[in-house]
Amino acid sequence: MLLLLMPEQVSRYWEDIKEGIERVLPSGPPGRSQGILTGLLVGNVQAWISYQRVEGKTIVDGAALTKIKDDEIFGVRDLELFCLWAIEKTHESTWTEGVKALLAFGQGKGCNRLVGWTDVPFLKEVIKDNGGEAKYTFLTIPI
Repeated sequence: MLLLLMPEQVSRYWEDIKEGIERVLPSGPPGRSQGILTGLLVGNVQAWISYQRVEGKTIVDGAALTKIKDDEIFGVRDLELFCLWAIEKTHESTWTEGVKALLAFGQGKGCNRLVGWTDVPFLKEVIKDNGGEAKYTFLTIPI
């Protein structure tokens, strides 16, 4: 299950989120994780956790970060999925349910599309299976 955290809940899961950011995002400027934390705490960035209930305890097994962005070039509002990771191998249905939760959230916020980047073939297939397109590659060169 993918659950949207409220800004006041972020600090409880920040160490897990920070570890995921460092593991999956390309290298970035110093202080990047602090900037992401600030965005989460003020509500400009959304944190999502995937969890399981085991013996009455919440076990985080993955997370995602999103941001709503207006794309002035195409005149649309995007829900940008810019960070996604799993702690352990997860079942395909977990990813499919997660994408559906993100789509429902985006629709409720007036977004026209869910956008993101990945180099994980399985995630590309999940997007295609949900009627999306996964043929472009994100390009970046440090300056």
